[in-house]
Amino acid sequence: MTKFGWAMLACIVAIVLAVVFFVWTGISEHPVSVPTQNTVDDTQETVVTSGDNPEPGSVVHDLPVPPAVDAARSALAVRLNVENPKTIVILTAFEKEWSDSCLGLSKEGELCAQAITSGYEVTMLKDGVEYIYRTNTDGTIVRSEDK
Repeated sequence: MTKFGWAMLACIVAIVLAVVFFVWTGISEHPVSVPTQNTVDDTQETVVTSGDNPEPGSVVHDLPVPPAVDAARSALAVRLNVENPKTIVILTAFEKEWSDSCLGLSKEGELCAQAITSGYEVTMLKDGVEYIYRTNTDGTIVRSEDK
């Protein structure tokens, strides 16, 4: 094989390995929102909302999210008896496909349509405790993974 042939083979192998790496690491799952936590001065931290004008060093906890993700936060607020759902931090919200209409979390004796259901897996934080919820695309079905 010539030098050109070896170089071509090396390029093809590199491309194949790159594609395998991206597929294997799940690069196709894009987070919907990730709050930033950059502080300039550790002694003072300003908490703002998306309706405010964030200043450098502030922490933004309620970036705009899809209605289904907000429905998960509202469900957790009801569960925890929290008056202001915006105090619940959304850590991640990944688009997912669930195996059935019960979002893969059917209860004993419950009938679930056996159809792929698109939605979100939402990880939230309140008082140092993480909660994981699942929703369908429009947020009409919301279930907790830890119930």
